[in-house]
Amino acid sequence: MKKLKVSVYFIERINKMLKAERKFKETNKRTPTNEELATLLDEKLQDVVDMKELLKKTEIKKNEYHHPYACYVSNNEICIKDNNEYEKLKLTIKNNIDVLNEREQKIIGRRFGLIDGYNYTIEQLMDEFDLSRERVKQILVKSIRKVMRLVNKKRMTT
Repeated sequence: MKKLKVSVYFIERINKMLKAERKFKETNKRTPTNEELATLLDEKLQDVVDMKELLKKTEIKKNEYHHPYACYVSNNEICIKDNNEYEKLKLTIKNNIDVLNEREQKIIGRRFGLIDGYNYTIEQLMDEFDLSRERVKQILVKSIRKVMRLVNKKRMTT
């Protein structure tokens, strides 16, 4: 299943749409049309259609156990669900950074603020290391995978 990176704002809009749809069903005893939903939400018709399409294509499971790092690496993108998971990942990287080579340590250390407390942007890393955006992302993803493999290996041996 392909993982998508969806903004919090878009998720809030989808939740608002679902809530309005439920409320409409309760009061009118039928499912609203896309036009009715667009009017209720003060959204464009095409936006409502797009949100419904995304919901159809996306499998959303509640109360399902997910590995805490399952969402971190997907299609050369780093997606982090919330600040707690970000902090867990940051701590994991900090505790296991020695498995990375010097360049990977510098890049991931700067990106996660492990060196000087400042989180560098990808653009800043591009300039500092004279790399393309895609190459910086590749190094970040490779580094996270390397650290996570070590963490998983340690878990299996204990």
